[in-house]
Amino acid sequence: MGRTKYGGRQKGTPNRISASIRERLKDILEECMDTIELEQLSSSERLKLIQMCLQYTVTKPKPENEPVDKKLFEIVILK
Repeated sequence: MGRTKYGGRQKGTPNRISASIRERLKDILEECMDTIELEQLSSSERLKLIQMCLQYTVTKPKPENEPVDKKLFEIVILK
């Protein structure tokens, strides 16, 4: 159901506040990474650090608009 859009951002225009927050978080992360001694962290701590940083710097993929009840094949029983 499509609704007519009145005012606000045009479709596809990025949110400036989100972009500025993301940029600021990136700067903070870069500053913190310079002070962390990675060699002293365990492997699991390094992986957790990477995981935490990635969720704020890399965009999540959008789900595909594939119908849930899509038939991949059909079985016909002949008598």
